[in-house]
Amino acid sequence: MTCPLRHGETTVPGGRCLLATCGLSFRLLRPRIPPDPLSNWRIAVLKASIASVLALAAAVSLTGCNGKPQEAAKTDTAPTAGAAAMPADHPPARPTGEVDLTGITKAEGGKTVAEVFAEKDALAGQKVAVRGKVVKTNAGIMDKDWVHVRDGSGEEGKNDLTVTTTSKPLPNVGDTVLVTGTVVLDKDFSMGYQYPVMLEGAEVKIEAAVAK
Repeated sequence: MTCPLRHGETTVPGGRCLLATCGLSFRLLRPRIPPDPLSNWRIAVLKASIASVLALAAAVSLTGCNGKPQEAAKTDTAPTAGAAAMPADHPPARPTGEVDLTGITKAEGGKTVAEVFAEKDALAGQKVAVRGKVVKTNAGIMDKDWVHVRDGSGEEGKNDLTVTTTSKPLPNVGDTVLVTGTVVLDKDFSMGYQYPVMLEGAEVKIEAAVAK
């Protein structure tokens, strides 16, 4: 006899179906106990069997059908007020292809990418001009366009200057640009996007468009 019960239900109709849980049914037939001296012992064994089945059912219920402890529902912690969050689909700040960085001259009165990194503490809060080539762009993220500029200076990790802008048009990868923006330090947009230095609110002037 298959127990027709759903998960968690218990009953003892005629002593047959005891309970069912996680797709398992436990059947207990009512024994015919003849009046003999062993009756009391058999009744004790029957009670012990029922207790064992109930204990098993309780254990399954506590651990869940997948064998793992059930946990209380978790809720996401709200971001700290005022904190900026970078979208999950924002690509890493790396060039999408090879860009020729030879022959780039330093902006008049400006800085190279390497100098911005080296002098970032002194330049914080100031407007700085940098000439370079665009190695990556991301449009419309957090209501801004993101441009990554390199000029061939600086070691790995300090050779890519991130610039945010609302200037139009957005340059293409390979374009030579003159960017002028405010130096900001230690920007953390969460999800691993941290910038020790970048230019914000920059004006981006395309000086030479890449040949298409």
